[in-house]
Amino acid sequence: MIQVLQEVAAARNIIIKCGSTEIGGYAFCAALNSRSFDLLYEDFPDLQSLIRSVTYLIRGAVFRRKKVSRSSDSFSLRIRPLGELIEMFQTREASRRHDKVFALLGMSSDDPTAAGLLPRYEIPWERLLEQLVRFVLGRQVSVKTWARTETAVIKSKGCILGQVSSEGDSDRDDRQQVDITLKDASGRIGPERKWTFQTSAKPVQVGDLICLLHGASKPTVIRPCKDHFSVIMITVTPPGTESGSVGQPEQPIVSFPRDFLLVWDWERFQGNLQGQEYETLIRSRAAEHLNREVGGYSDKITRLWNAALILEDIGQYKKAAERLRETVEGYDKGSGKEDLRTLTRMEKLALIYKKLEQWEKAEKWFEQVIQARKRVQGADHPDTTSCMANLASTYRDQGHLKEAEKLEAIKDILQRKGDDIIEEEVVKVVRSFDEEVMKLLLDRKGHGVEITEGVVTAAAGNPGAEKE
Repeated sequence: MIQVLQEVAAARNIIIKCGSTEIGGYAFCAALNSRSFDLLYEDFPDLQSLIRSVTYLIRGAVFRRKKVSRSSDSFSLRIRPLGELIEMFQTREASRRHDKVFALLGMSSDDPTAAGLLPRYEIPWERLLEQLVRFVLGRQVSVKTWARTETAVIKSKGCILGQVSSEGDSDRDDRQQVDITLKDASGRIGPERKWTFQTSAKPVQVGDLICLLHGASKPTVIRPCKDHFSVIMITVTPPGTESGSVGQPEQPIVSFPRDFLLVWDWERFQGNLQGQEYETLIRSRAAEHLNREVGGYSDKITRLWNAALILEDIGQYKKAAERLRETVEGYDKGSGKEDLRTLTRMEKLALIYKKLEQWEKAEKWFEQVIQARKRVQGADHPDTTSCMANLASTYRDQGHLKEAEKLEAIKDILQRKGDDIIEEEVVKVVRSFDEEVMKLLLDRKGHGVEITEGVVTAAAGNPGAEKE
């Protein structure tokens, strides 16, 4: 250890004496993060995350102002926002849980006094955790906490800003660089940008989502977990917005259309848990809390539906389809195949299959929905004709133009009201389509459709129509 420190110190013109030795904090931290310790970190994977959150504070001390910021009630080193400090140190142990928050107030660049986050140990832990969540994410969120756990279940409206498309290793300055595929305000997937995250208890992975909750000033990093999302980083500062806001996007975010259900768990997981093993443990712990009495939170089927819509927004169609299939099965068992909620979810599943270009599945589900809607709502109901349009679009995307045109003609006839079908439209129908479409036209208009010479001529030239 001393030899490594001496080598680093020599490179930085720092003198280390034998016996009573003084080593600069920057050199000390550089040694701990040098490659000489890689094997140690491989054998003890938890050790690196513990060390890095501390070395971040030691290394940066030399660059901080010596004068401490002080207000009437408190003082602070103003190192980082409180939410980011929590992410760095949430796995630390404390004799009282309160200290996992109170110990960080003197380093926070926020002013938590406005939210009542002062060192008051008489406040129940669950109340303190709830206040912390509202301070970080805004007062609009709904929060459920418990006395004997370090877990919060958070419900809020929000929107997706992007997803992690690639990840890099944590660098020697305790930061993690990732590529974020952004999503603009209109819903289109946009360009990639590099974001740098400070060290945290849970490393960011490919597929993690960046969301903005209604009322929050900064984004949150979340990870899909079946019927909810696990909080990976409660708050992050995007590039170029170090002052604390989301920034000034080309189109300001004014819509928060989705319902998010988040689980923020501070539990420290022992051992080298990776991949599926880690996800399984996260899900089992989250399910334990979600199955408790959580007041107005949605049931599991509704949670799956909300999660599917969020995954669709970011283009994770396969995962969205998995959840949608479960919602369809759930409503089918509980309410039947012709319940309007079941039909809505069946149609959404068909649309997802269309986006996945799984054409046969898309056609099958659209056809089932159309037939059910005809029985329940009527052939000319807007929901029925809208589903017909979706099926026609599916045909067109495959190059099946004849089928698409026929379905569009049926939809057009069903949508017409009154005596507004003119001779040219009747001629087009009888010239181009088969008996099914012509029969529908006559049925819709009764005997009010005028059979002119042009109509007869067009019918005679249609080999697909039966002639009497």
